[in-house]
Amino acid sequence: SPYNLRMLVSTGHDGRHALRADTVLERVLCANTLKIAQEGAKDSISLKHTSGAEWRIGEVRNALRISFDYLETFEKVAAELQAVALTATDVDAFLEVLIPLPPDAETSVRIENQRDAIRSLYTSSDNLDGIGQNGYRMLQAVAEWTDHERSFGKRDGAEDRRTLSILEGSAYALKTKAVKLLVPSAN
Repeated sequence: SPYNLRMLVSTGHDGRHALRADTVLERVLCANTLKIAQEGAKDSISLKHTSGAEWRIGEVRNALRISFDYLETFEKVAAELQAVALTATDVDAFLEVLIPLPPDAETSVRIENQRDAIRSLYTSSDNLDGIGQNGYRMLQAVAEWTDHERSFGKRDGAEDRRTLSILEGSAYALKTKAVKLLVPSAN
């Protein structure tokens, strides 16, 4: 599996910071990736450096069980996405539902450009080499477009707008919608 669930354990070097354990998919290499992994962790628990920390072992065990449940769900959805074979016609139909025209419009250059960008990533992104023509590849193409290719303008704050979109805005919503369209059981 290209995804590995990792237990990330961190603490400060001065004894003032709690011992923190997070379950993450990212591989932490530096302070930047540590921060990203901790912010995106599905489960996290921290133990302060006190004599009463031992009673929290049950909480740690529970957090680990939740993490394994999350990984099992993730693997199930990923397998279901891989099982969804997509033809060129299927891709076009999917994109029409994923990014629909406004109700009062018969055509939209902006919408067509968005669909074309995702279609192009689906068919030819170097990041997707070795992945079949399936739902998993489509979700990755949608994610690549929403998270990396889509323009948020050149004004100040464009990267902040991109980040918010990925975490809780339109990029997050579009990826969620894609999964629900491709794997109805994920609803």
